[in-house]
Amino acid sequence: MQSYRLGEVFIAGGEPTVTYNPREDVALEAALEDYLDAPYRILSVTGPTKSGKTVLCWKVIPEQQRILISGGDISDEEDFWSQIIDELHAPTQFRETIGSSQDTSVRFTGQTKFSWLLPFSFGGSRERTRSDDSKTARTIVRNAKKAAIEGIQEENRIPVVDDFHYIDKETQRRIILSLRTPIFEGLRVIFLAVPHRGFDVERAEHDMAGRVEQLEVPSWKNEELEHIAEEGFKALNIDPNSNMFSQFAKNSFGNPNLMQELCRKICSRKGIRKTSPTTFDIRMSRYEPFFEEEAKPNYDLKKIISDFNSSRKERVTRKLEFEGREIDGDVYSVLFLSIRGILPNKDIRFEKIVDEVEGVCIDDAPKPHELSRALSRMHEIANKDPTRPHILEWDSEIKELHVMDAKFAFFLKWGDLDAIDLV
Repeated sequence: MQSYRLGEVFIAGGEPTVTYNPREDVALEAALEDYLDAPYRILSVTGPTKSGKTVLCWKVIPEQQRILISGGDISDEEDFWSQIIDELHAPTQFRETIGSSQDTSVRFTGQTKFSWLLPFSFGGSRERTRSDDSKTARTIVRNAKKAAIEGIQEENRIPVVDDFHYIDKETQRRIILSLRTPIFEGLRVIFLAVPHRGFDVERAEHDMAGRVEQLEVPSWKNEELEHIAEEGFKALNIDPNSNMFSQFAKNSFGNPNLMQELCRKICSRKGIRKTSPTTFDIRMSRYEPFFEEEAKPNYDLKKIISDFNSSRKERVTRKLEFEGREIDGDVYSVLFLSIRGILPNKDIRFEKIVDEVEGVCIDDAPKPHELSRALSRMHEIANKDPTRPHILEWDSEIKELHVMDAKFAFFLKWGDLDAIDLV
């Protein structure tokens, strides 16, 4: 039996191998390969945060072809092209010395072999010189945008732009405008986005309408998540509870990254660091204590919750039922406790919220219009900063709440809401 380290099996935030699930039923790899074979448009890959968009691209696109560009690192258009230039290791300036009788010396600094930059191939620094008594020198600076575009075309590279919505709208427009002609010439460019920002490319430059193909990465089904645990525990020679896979999957809220993390954490708690030479039994009589201990908000969630708490203006308090005790809370406390009771269902109809509220409030439940107004305010606060995770969305037209972020859902379901003043 092949031996693995724990960190090789359950990989949260990276590219899994042992526990990779190609999700053949939704044919995502085939759809991506279809785009790569027939480009001439942009591909927008959309899906919930940490749903496997980047892993999908990495599985299909060879390492030597892909270029990852992080939207969170882009403050202006120059940053975008500089990231590509850095990945290509391409010089953008060289010094040219010209003699009066056409004798020439050219010195380049950097490492490249790109014919689109130079009159000859080289690696490192190289100089060609012919002597002459009369010489003049000049430094030629190559346009970064032109060098980047020609470089990815010449080298058949594929830019993969993550978190495009983090880039300000004017910079988005300039980038798309610069890419438009190369795309029409066959350049392949992939943008990764959360579902509600999948059309940012077309919004940034209206001429791209009809030139953007959408590939949706749907939330994972429980049986797809269970595949991660099955393959990983088999590789580590672990025999778990019969219902452990289903419990972990249900509480991963359709998110493979969270499933990987839960599996890795339970192994670590049990002292499993590598494949066991003999079958290792993991038995858990209750899962709630483990989930509660793991439900810690990260920095982004803490900041969103802090902003939310500082913006709460509701002063009417009510008597609420929370974990077998009576507490005082405002309409937002009512909503958070109601959502907690409804989870793991993340797409929640307003009628369901109203029903759950009746069970949370000991008396004097908020009226539906109060709940609707508070949900609109929660949506506004949660989404005011585009650089932070999109944790929830209230659709006032169809009266439906969507809990978008699995880590937030997990914390809301199992975390200590008292500790951060959510109730």
